[in-house]
Amino acid sequence: SVEPYVLLADGHPLAEQSEISLDDLKEEPLVLLDSPPSRDYFLSLFDGVEWDPRVAHTSSSFEMVRGMVGHGLGYSLLATKPASAMTYDGKALITRPLASKLKPSDVVLAKKTGVTLSPEAQAFTAFCRQTFAG
Repeated sequence: SVEPYVLLADGHPLAEQSEISLDDLKEEPLVLLDSPPSRDYFLSLFDGVEWDPRVAHTSSSFEMVRGMVGHGLGYSLLATKPASAMTYDGKALITRPLASKLKPSDVVLAKKTGVTLSPEAQAFTAFCRQTFAG
């Protein structure tokens, strides 16, 4: 399970806070990762609030979402964190945890029953189990 977090452009006023509540985001434009099941998951995080997020931009590309946030077009909610806190075009990004505990996103690895994995797939499976074990 991975916890959702807020992604902001470096210099965004909310980046000064150590954690961010959903209500802090009420007037901010959302850059939504629009690929299944991400879209439904991230929008469901707002089910407990009495307002709808202001979806300003969408993209099915994770890196495009990061790029739009880096250029100050809004914030995003994401669950996975790449190693770099920079966009592909060099804009700095800031991550902040959400103030309230929201439902995590589950990461799963699946394979078809009866299929023998290649040595590379076996190594990847072992890596995933080790990385996500705790």
